[in-house]
Amino acid sequence: METSTAIGRGPEETFKLPDDDPRAWILQYAPDDRVARWTREATSGSILAWKSGKALPKAMRAGDPVVYWRAIDPDNHKDRGGLVGVGRVISIDTEDQDGILRFPTQVTAFNDDTPLPRDEVIREAGITRRNWRGAVLVLRPEETERLDAFLRSRGMHGLIEDVPRQPRFVETHDTDYVSDRPETDRDFLNRVPLAFALAYNINKIWTVQTIAKEPRGWGRRLLDWLHFERLNRQTREPDEAAFILHLDAPWGGGKTTFANFVARILNPAAHGYDMGEKKKLKGTLLGELPLNDPSYWNREFSERRWFVVDFNAWQNEHVSPPWWNFYETIRRQCLRAILFEPGRFGGIWRGRILRRVFSWYRFQITEVIWRVGTPEMRNTLLLLLAGGLLLYWVTYSDWFITLMKPPKEGTQATDFSPMLKGMFSLAGIAVTGGAGLALVNAFRSGLTTIIDSAGKSANASSLGEADPIQKFRRHFSWFVSQLDEPVLVIVDDLDRCSPKYVVELVRGLLTIFRSPRVVFVLLGDKDWIETAFAKVHKEMADVHTDAQITFGGRFAEKAIQLSFLLPESDQDAREAYLTAILATGEDAVPEDLKETVEALQKVEARARADLAETDRAEDQEAAAQKTESLIREVSAQTASEHRDVFEKAATRILNRERMLRAATARSTETVVRQHGLKPLKHFLPANPRRIKRIINMVSAYQASAQSTQGVKQGSDKWKQLVIWVVMMSEYPQIWKMLVTDPDRSAQLLDLIKASKKGEAIVPPGLPEDASDTDKVRHIALTALLATPGLTPLLRGDPFTGDEDTHSPACIDTDASEWLRRLTPID
Repeated sequence: METSTAIGRGPEETFKLPDDDPRAWILQYAPDDRVARWTREATSGSILAWKSGKALPKAMRAGDPVVYWRAIDPDNHKDRGGLVGVGRVISIDTEDQDGILRFPTQVTAFNDDTPLPRDEVIREAGITRRNWRGAVLVLRPEETERLDAFLRSRGMHGLIEDVPRQPRFVETHDTDYVSDRPETDRDFLNRVPLAFALAYNINKIWTVQTIAKEPRGWGRRLLDWLHFERLNRQTREPDEAAFILHLDAPWGGGKTTFANFVARILNPAAHGYDMGEKKKLKGTLLGELPLNDPSYWNREFSERRWFVVDFNAWQNEHVSPPWWNFYETIRRQCLRAILFEPGRFGGIWRGRILRRVFSWYRFQITEVIWRVGTPEMRNTLLLLLAGGLLLYWVTYSDWFITLMKPPKEGTQATDFSPMLKGMFSLAGIAVTGGAGLALVNAFRSGLTTIIDSAGKSANASSLGEADPIQKFRRHFSWFVSQLDEPVLVIVDDLDRCSPKYVVELVRGLLTIFRSPRVVFVLLGDKDWIETAFAKVHKEMADVHTDAQITFGGRFAEKAIQLSFLLPESDQDAREAYLTAILATGEDAVPEDLKETVEALQKVEARARADLAETDRAEDQEAAAQKTESLIREVSAQTASEHRDVFEKAATRILNRERMLRAATARSTETVVRQHGLKPLKHFLPANPRRIKRIINMVSAYQASAQSTQGVKQGSDKWKQLVIWVVMMSEYPQIWKMLVTDPDRSAQLLDLIKASKKGEAIVPPGLPEDASDTDKVRHIALTALLATPGLTPLLRGDPFTGDEDTHSPACIDTDASEWLRRLTPID
């Protein structure tokens, strides 16, 4: 039992709150504060970050129901606000956003246009609160129950049953001892090898995108260096767009941690890893990876120094336009790396420091020149030049010289020369001062002109371009090319942002930040990205007729080249503990486990040595079989109480080594094409771009399946994986049903498995007294079975050829279980 003194409830309102009693929280906002802008974008399933004050109430738990409450409008007392929505607490861990602590909540239902009247809710729920100040207010258990009943009576979502506690939410009040920040140097979920495979593919993709460069002499290189992009086309590469990778996982699934691992693998020196010191690497995050072995990690990859940029979309959502702040973040972090990052420019010593400083100043000066080099500045300079030339011509003309001469002695003429000299002196001062003011004004308005013209085609002339941001696009392409190294930009918390911001940012990646030298990694829920596009472009939804790919999914498909779901984590704590011991060194090993750990080290060395010499899939399998024989031999000699643990850990190590070898072998793509996708050619799209995406997806999920499930390349389970990936790409809605609805999935898969090639499948009939729900499900099942190509694909027909036999690659309920763990979604 805990005492609750919630924010906004005075000491006189303190009460005992039993842990088992229903509790709810009022999350209150004013109509004119920052949260009010976020609530206008709130929809079912969206995330709202709420201000916690100095601390959250100790009685709050992850999964607790919340009611969103609009306060009385201080400028319009007729608007008394009220209850606008319900939701739940996602986590009680707070995050600092611009000095304000906020905690995440998820919306269940929200309607800010027609709130339940404040006075009616207070009366019906029996709320006795006197102090309504604060952003987080607690409801008594009896108030929660009465409010739940009232909401249900109005046909709305309830609080207690409709928002159950989710076991996946993790809560803690001991934040002084355990940080909830994403991991950077410890791998508890065995995901570093998978991050290595993804980093290898990122390097390979970057090489392919930038390999075709236009040869040019020193003159053209000088023009590039001086930023004269109009005089010299910067690149003639096959694809001028950046590569966009998307990482997805359920809430708290480790997306940010995984991205941190990828960044450290791509640029170890920037994160304090000395790859030349093997002893120092022992026991570190990268110690188990073959980054120094050219048969796994190309020397070209080792020599690259990736610029890694972190951009938190949620924290920058308030800045508009989003693409300008995005560019500033990229530029600022890259220039900081030039100055301070270890390992860049070959280290820090006198000559290298000068090179760092010179490079930094060069980029800064070029940036200033580019920002003020607008048509306004150009016109100002031309006007000043014309004025100066006119003044020069007048001053040195014959008639002016004659006029300025004093009258001859003995004549009656008046001497105007002193007056004229004074007038021209004043004119010179005015022109000089005006020129200075004009230059300053043009300088100050240069950047503003670029930003203001970003979305206004009417102002295109202010930039002197048909496309108002063409100048910026060329500048960004020039900037990343002059860095001479690839750039990785990690965009986090995209699924916490409003739909408009998501669409503007992703659209900018496609249309503004176009350079093959950049790889963007988006972290966030793909469904939220698709929903954002659908909401922003809802006027066009009527033209969409595809039943398999959603309207928003069409936009996301255009933007994202590869979307990868992180697999479920390994729950075998004992196995993970032994693996951690293996990484920490011999001194940390308990006495009774020393022999077991030494045996695991022997297995690891043998597997790495044998597999490093292979490339073809059959050679890899032969090498792995040697290690399996060693595991059996050592297991027979291991103490019985440690034998089971040893075999599990040894198998895990072998699976990891298999995955590392397959991910980096030159023959892998050939195997995917010839043995995986060629039999499925009739089920693949006609678009070559989508086929390339499927190849990338198979390569990525193959590494995931080998690492977590021990799937062997070319095996029946591997073929099931290939079918599953094709389902993800070509039948995404049915694939989601297979993942999220095990009952319907089992019903569909059992019918397909029991059928024969060429046989029409008809669901069994329903009894006369079948419920309406059963009838609806029966109709849906019939429609699924009628989907063109679905039945033979799930039955695995392409892998049996012309034979009329059952395919071992059939996606049955057992296969769907392990594939569901490989690609989990909420």
